[in-house]
Amino acid sequence: MSISSRIARTSVEPGVAADLSATRNGLLTRVALLFFSAIFAFGGYNQIRYAPSHVSRAEEAGLPVSENLVRVNGAGMLLAVLGLQIPALRRASAALLALQLPVTTYVGHRFWEQETGPQRAAQLTQFLKNVSLFGAAVYIAGTSE
Repeated sequence: MSISSRIARTSVEPGVAADLSATRNGLLTRVALLFFSAIFAFGGYNQIRYAPSHVSRAEEAGLPVSENLVRVNGAGMLLAVLGLQIPALRRASAALLALQLPVTTYVGHRFWEQETGPQRAAQLTQFLKNVSLFGAAVYIAGTSE
C-alpha cells in the first residue's frame, strides 16, 4: 500500500481536517502575500527616501509633483503592504496598490522612449512586470475575504 493510500485511509475527524486545511491555506496565503508585497515595500521605501529623484522622473514624464506627494505615495505603498496581512484590510490595500501602479508604471518604465536595445528591453520587462502586479492586485481586491 502506498503512503498516499495510507494517509487517505487514516480517519480524521471532519472538524480537525477542516482546521488543518484552513491553517495550511491561511499560512500559504500570508506567505504568498509577503512575496507579492516585497516589491511594494522596496518601492515605497525608495519613494520616501529618494523623493527628489522620483520628482525628476515624474517631471520628465510631464507630471508636475512635489516631494511630499511622492513621499505620501511611498507611505501609502508601505501601509498597503502591512494591510495585505490583515484580512479586514486586504481588499482595500490591494485596491490602493492597483490604483498606484498605472502612474508609477507610466513614470518609471517608459520603454517606448528608449532606443531598441538592452535598455528598452529592460524597461519593457519592468513595464510588463507592473502590468502583472496590477492584475494580481485587482484579483486580490476582488476576491479576498
